[in-house]
Amino acid sequence: MNELIGASRLQSVAASNVNPRVAVMVRTHLVNEKLFHLLGVLSQSRRYDLFVVADETNGTLDVGSYRKLSHSIAFCDGFELPADHERILWHCGDYPFYFAAAEIPDYDYYVMIEFDVDLAGQSPVFVEDLIGRFRHYDMICEHFRRPEPDWPWLGAARGVYETVYTAGLFAFIALSRRAVAFLREARRAEARRGSKGDQIIHCEAHCASALAAGGFACVSMNDLIPGATDRRCFHDPCFNLETSHYLLGYYQLDVPGVALVHPVYGLQEYLQKAWQKSLHNGDINEFISTLQRIALLNPAAGGLLAEYGRTAGLALADG
Repeated sequence: MNELIGASRLQSVAASNVNPRVAVMVRTHLVNEKLFHLLGVLSQSRRYDLFVVADETNGTLDVGSYRKLSHSIAFCDGFELPADHERILWHCGDYPFYFAAAEIPDYDYYVMIEFDVDLAGQSPVFVEDLIGRFRHYDMICEHFRRPEPDWPWLGAARGVYETVYTAGLFAFIALSRRAVAFLREARRAEARRGSKGDQIIHCEAHCASALAAGGFACVSMNDLIPGATDRRCFHDPCFNLETSHYLLGYYQLDVPGVALVHPVYGLQEYLQKAWQKSLHNGDINEFISTLQRIALLNPAAGGLLAEYGRTAGLALADG
């Protein structure tokens, strides 16, 4: 890592840019109701250019009239990035930044949002507000801090960085153009070291630790906009039927004033996950209760609910 820092020693505060050019990129590997809902909300602003960053490893994604930046696992070799990991584009969620910046290089900032993030206000105002605060920073992330000792991504990063940091949940992150370039070079250095499997640094550790080591200015979203995120409504996608804020259009926030909610699913995806969870728990009645609850919230979903109800009924009969 010293070779990178020596070649690009930077000030701790980013150069001021009063009106930065910003690309907002929605990252996805599939096309569904939730993706188009988020794109519809984000398309209401002219403060930035909107793109879909599409992982097309498993086939072409039709995103309609939205501008698409396509990539796949095959891009890793051409960009000289580590690729020997069974879930490389999940483990290294920073890779789409490098692919996108190569295709659209003239932006000052790149914001990447996972398709299953929801803007609680159902407007782009939060994103616009955040953009207005970009100019002194190179990375704005969910939570920039030192990780806990039992953090699962600590080990690989410790082998490279004297001090390890986490960027928090990688579902919403903004990087300056120079930060993207620096991080790509750090990944190339990782490839030259021959990193494989668990030796490859997870994106949440890579971005925060490399930028901190390089003297870049990093900040948590809540330090810029207090209360923007809260782990009670912005967390890893461990599906729990008792948590209310998973269903698009019908969730209720436990924490007033938060801007970002994650993960949020369209009805089809929500029901699929609820069904899988009930099968895993061996409790079909749990799923039937979920169907009844959704029927009260969304009477128009009767056809889809009836289809899942028949499936649940057959499962109970077979049991």
